[in-house]
Amino acid sequence: MIHPSLLKRRKPIERRSTPIKRTTRIKARRTVGLPGLINKLDDLFAAYVKERDGNYCITCPGRPEGRNWHAGHFIQRRRMSLRFDPKNVHSQCGVPCNKFRHGAPAEYALAILDRYGEAELRRLMARKALLKKWTRPELERLIAAIQRSGAEFEMAYYETEL
Repeated sequence: MIHPSLLKRRKPIERRSTPIKRTTRIKARRTVGLPGLINKLDDLFAAYVKERDGNYCITCPGRPEGRNWHAGHFIQRRRMSLRFDPKNVHSQCGVPCNKFRHGAPAEYALAILDRYGEAELRRLMARKALLKKWTRPELERLIAAIQRSGAEFEMAYYETEL
C-alpha cells in the first residue's frame, strides 16, 4: 500500500501559455553487435561455399540430386578459429551426411587428405585448440571481402589468421 503522503503533490502543476514545439527526432544509427556480424558472415560464407562446391557432397560419393545442401564443417562451427576457414568448410548433403551422420568426420578427414594433403589436415587439427575472438573490424573486413568475391575473402581470411 502506498503511503498517503506520497500521493500529495508538493508543487502545483504549472500551465504553459505556449505549447512545447515538437522537433523531429533523428533516429540513432543502429550498430549491429558482434553476434549479428557473425550471423551475417555465416550466411554469406555458407552461400559462397555452396556456390564454390556446387551440389557435390564431400563425404558421400557421387552427385546426389534433390538434396538440401549445407555448408558442412570438418571442425565444428563452435571453434571460432576455424569457423570461416575455406579449407574447413565444404558442401555436404544436409540430412544424410551433415545431420544424421554428424558431418561424417572419418570420410571428411579422408576427403581433406585427398584434396589438400596431410599438412593441411594437421594445420586444421592444430588450429582446433586455438582460441579466437573475432573483432568488429575483422568481421566487417571479411564481410566486405566476401561480398566482392570469394578469392578476396580467402586472401582476407588468411591475412587475419592467428
